[in-house]
Amino acid sequence: MHEFDNARALLREFKGDTYIHGLGVLPQVGAAAATLGKRAAFVGCQFPGCQGHLDAIRDSLAAADVTLLGEMEGAAPNAPREDVARIAAELARLNPDVIVTFGGGSTIDAVKAAELLRTLGGTLESYFGTGLVTQAIQKSGKTLIPHVAIQTAASSAAHLTKYSNITDVHTGQKKLIVDMAVVPQRPVFDYEVTFGAPAALTADGALDGISHSLEVLYSAVGKPDYDRAAAVAAEGIRLVVNHLPCVLADPPGGQPSAVRPG
Repeated sequence: MHEFDNARALLREFKGDTYIHGLGVLPQVGAAAATLGKRAAFVGCQFPGCQGHLDAIRDSLAAADVTLLGEMEGAAPNAPREDVARIAAELARLNPDVIVTFGGGSTIDAVKAAELLRTLGGTLESYFGTGLVTQAIQKSGKTLIPHVAIQTAASSAAHLTKYSNITDVHTGQKKLIVDMAVVPQRPVFDYEVTFGAPAALTADGALDGISHSLEVLYSAVGKPDYDRAAAVAAEGIRLVVNHLPCVLADPPGGQPSAVRPG
């Protein structure tokens, strides 16, 4: 539809041909992963109706001759430190050369942090802040392995960004890693994965998208890229305001009652 043309153009300007998105694109995951490595670790979330999507990813990897070394559960909501540590330990055991993640923002953020811990060592506290991962890479001479991040919720777009938001559930404190080094090399978003999402999750993700759009816009005030940030924010907010009521009134695929983790 022509009303989405500007949004598509902005996405292409942002990610070029690296971003795989649209309807029914999960079969492309294997070929994308194969360009980055041949031995994959798979981090996947479970939610009602996900089995067909998980099978499509596994079949795609097999068809591309990517060996699946092992699978592990994704993270709980808000990416707890404990899940980061668990995933890091499992990645160390499997020693893959590419990671494939299927989950929401929490799981993708947890995998970003887990891989830097596995490869660079130290503690999470060493990397909270801006640019500290890149500094550690330059100092150590090590590199993070590539990440194919498959988003499962229309929300904060963790599969596209340089952010990893991790939570200490005991104190309720969130801390942020901000670094271009943790941006997934091949982001993927198959819109069909969201068709059975609960109405509450759909609404929450849309409002989260508005919040993040405003956050980027306000932080760009007085900076050279303000005009571009304003254009992106305006387009994102317009799409949510115009189309969220329609989606909630007539959701594709129905609305199961369970809420998705991660």
